[in-house]
Amino acid sequence: RTEEKSKSAYIQAVTEWDTAIPMHTGIGVRFEKTDVLSTALSQTPTEIRWVSQNEFPVTFNGKAFTSQSGSYTNVLPSVDWDADLRKDFKVRASYGETIGRPRYDQIQGGTTIGATANVNGDSASTGNPALKPVKSRNLDLSAEWYYNDKSVVSLGLFGKKLSNYAGQSVTDVPQPGLHTP
Repeated sequence: RTEEKSKSAYIQAVTEWDTAIPMHTGIGVRFEKTDVLSTALSQTPTEIRWVSQNEFPVTFNGKAFTSQSGSYTNVLPSVDWDADLRKDFKVRASYGETIGRPRYDQIQGGTTIGATANVNGDSASTGNPALKPVKSRNLDLSAEWYYNDKSVVSLGLFGKKLSNYAGQSVTDVPQPGLHTP
């Protein structure tokens, strides 16, 4: 069971500038705090048996609940601007920061141990509820020419920079009391 509790607040100011070149702006910021609790019912391994030259089944005895937790806080600004350079020509610029939460299988609690080991040991998998979300910094620029009432030619450029991208890794973690023959 994975439970996420998020609290967030957002504020935005939007204005029009009555200057020689008409402009519009929107400036905002979002604050978000998320707490994650992941509880899992996992089988408890007790021994590894040797039944043939390359077959080592794991014996399980009962199940136990384990819990893991994590939390993160983000401040996510955004700025949008556009200007009407002419009645038929508009330019736009936008900057914003966004997050993408980890997948549920990446933040699941508990450890799942394989049912059969080999001479090198067994395999297991676990998630990490303390994973931070992927953070994206985005920049968008565009120009639009409305050459008649129902047609437009536009050019858009964008850039995106990601951080906290979650990957997977393999580690050796000895389990007390479990040994291959």
